[in-house]
Amino acid sequence: MRGHPHPQRSMLAIVDPEKRVPRDHPLRWIKEVADAVLDRPSPEFDRMYPRVGQASVPPEWLLKAYR
Repeated sequence: MRGHPHPQRSMLAIVDPEKRVPRDHPLRWIKEVADAVLDRPSPEFDRMYPRVGQASVPPEWLLKAYR
């Protein structure tokens, strides 16, 4: 079973990262494009994960961490 994202921003950072990066910084645009691609449902990934059992780390998270 594929896991689902549950964003948690306050655990390790005292300052919210959204406040540290300027709104017009190029990283924001790059992140938006990458997230749009990785957020699309992937039938190929869906076939790799069983429908029952303990939820795993979503493969999109693993790909984002690898970058």
